[in-house]
Amino acid sequence: MAKPSAAKGLNGSDRWSSVEPEDDREDRLSSLPDDVLLNVVERLGIAGATRTGILSGRWRRIPGMISKLRLAVGSSDPERDRSKLSCVDDVVRANAAMAEAIRSMPENRSTGPYAVRLLCLQFFLGHEDIAVGQAIADTMSMEDIGLAELTLLTRKDGRRCADQDLVNYGGQMRLFVYACPNTLFTGLARLKLENLRLPESESDFPKILGMCERLEFLRLYNCDAGIKSSLQVEHHQLRELEIIKSGFERVDLTWLPELRTLTLSCWKSHHDPMSFSHVRLLHTVTMSNTAASYHKMLRLSEFLGMAIISNLHLNFESEKIWIKPEGPEECFFPHSSKNVLLSCQDRKKLQLSEEKKDAGTEWESSSASDFKHHNLAVLRVFGFQLQDKFVNYVNGVMESAADLKGLYLYKRPRCGACVCKMRKDGYPWTEKQKVSLLNRFNMDACPLLTIYFPSSRT
Repeated sequence: MAKPSAAKGLNGSDRWSSVEPEDDREDRLSSLPDDVLLNVVERLGIAGATRTGILSGRWRRIPGMISKLRLAVGSSDPERDRSKLSCVDDVVRANAAMAEAIRSMPENRSTGPYAVRLLCLQFFLGHEDIAVGQAIADTMSMEDIGLAELTLLTRKDGRRCADQDLVNYGGQMRLFVYACPNTLFTGLARLKLENLRLPESESDFPKILGMCERLEFLRLYNCDAGIKSSLQVEHHQLRELEIIKSGFERVDLTWLPELRTLTLSCWKSHHDPMSFSHVRLLHTVTMSNTAASYHKMLRLSEFLGMAIISNLHLNFESEKIWIKPEGPEECFFPHSSKNVLLSCQDRKKLQLSEEKKDAGTEWESSSASDFKHHNLAVLRVFGFQLQDKFVNYVNGVMESAADLKGLYLYKRPRCGACVCKMRKDGYPWTEKQKVSLLNRFNMDACPLLTIYFPSSRT
């Protein structure tokens, strides 16, 4: 593979070597079949793989067979790279190096059966990004790409972005979308966007989704379409959706017939942050949020509607969790729920919610004492303590979940803010505490139940 002259902007400490092979003598390693050598080289990264060409003539053609290509500005850690950006010129140089590396790909590829099965690209939005987009589109038109992933970074990370930064990056995104060939987006299977505010009136998010015909994965981090804006998501092939630090007032999953996995984390909405319509294949939902005073108490049976979930992961940090069974047709766990994770961390120091701490975690079963949930198989509680409210909650689940098979009680995760409080931790550490705890559980309600005390999250 020929060595791109501008590749110094790629992959951080990795650099293209200028050393030439001394000779073409073969060794035992070089005599291995191409498929074996290729498997070894693909684990080295693009820069390291290219350097193997100095070993011998036999190795020189191996990098051109690589089927998994990952090209990223800087190193694999975008947060570290952004902290080193001192001016716009740094972004220009990084993107220019990326464009040249992409343009060199077709001429360095070997002919034959070695197609590109995976192409992962990461570069900065704005400042030469259109040149990079054009190079990607040209490469996709010439190469048979199996799965293409695109990550668009912003110069500032989300923690340093003000509202005006979101507006500016949203404008850069619009220019990028309208200036780049459609072939760039039609070939994408995975797309990651961050720190964008796109005008709601322009319907930019739906336009982007409509262009990405093969899209299977979408990640939106710190994105919105203006203050109290909403987003309707429709796509015939999207299988996984992540919305992190959402600025949308509401996200409507209008028509996603292939959606399997949903992650929703850290929303600002005063109401239910999402609605579910046509999501017939959705089976795994992960939701986490640190409740503030303005957040609505989330009622799972209302929120999830008729969505059939088999894996539900919840982390509301002990605030505003509504987990009361309403009747035989509605349940605090969605229909067909098999695996539920709850986090019950102590947030007394933060006091973000004006409501009584843990008010929403109380088990209220008096109105549905005969209610039984026959599909819940596994319950995982993170941050379990020996307090009555934890024990009562677990007993309430055991009484309603007739077929519960596994109960995992995890310790409270350590963090910088609570290390000093670890001596007050109420997790059952000793065997005596565990035996005493088991005696407090109504084991007769779940005769097949096994209780675990994992030493770490698994």
